[in-house]
Amino acid sequence: MYGAGELDTLGYHQDALIEHQVKHGQLRDEVLKFSGAFIQTLGTIYRKEVRARVKAGSGTMKSTPVKRIIDKMPANFTRVGLIALMRPDPRIIHCRRAAMDTCFSCYTRRFGSAQNFSYHQMELGAFYNSYLKFMDQWRNILPAHRFIEVDYEDIVNDLEGQARHLITFTGFHGMMPV
Repeated sequence: MYGAGELDTLGYHQDALIEHQVKHGQLRDEVLKFSGAFIQTLGTIYRKEVRARVKAGSGTMKSTPVKRIIDKMPANFTRVGLIALMRPDPRIIHCRRAAMDTCFSCYTRRFGSAQNFSYHQMELGAFYNSYLKFMDQWRNILPAHRFIEVDYEDIVNDLEGQARHLITFTGFHGMMPV
């Protein structure tokens, strides 16, 4: 596994592909229906760029084959359905945290312009409620072997147990030392 961090790659290429298709004569409403060709193209672009980032990584990652890449971009919650369609068997890990802790953390942190909702309590609350609705949807649609939820507090209280649980979920259960 390779922890790639918070990649802006998927959102960037999704937006760029939409704009490219609109610029070349397709109607925006049609492009936003995300045809199979759109999803396949986006998946190919995303995998190619992420693989290049892994290859450029430091240390032993250059020579070790990578079977799973972890992209922990928080905004990916809006793209879970797209991610599920881009690859045959992605594993989605939803790490939940208490609402007050999450919102307070966002409210007191200085982000770039992409997180303007976090500076106003009403907007932050509305955004958080939208996030909850997205996650309810994914929880109801995706099968258990592709979607798991863990609580941040459980990880803090039982790191080893939760790590074993996640490793099993990702399919690497035989790789963790006993």
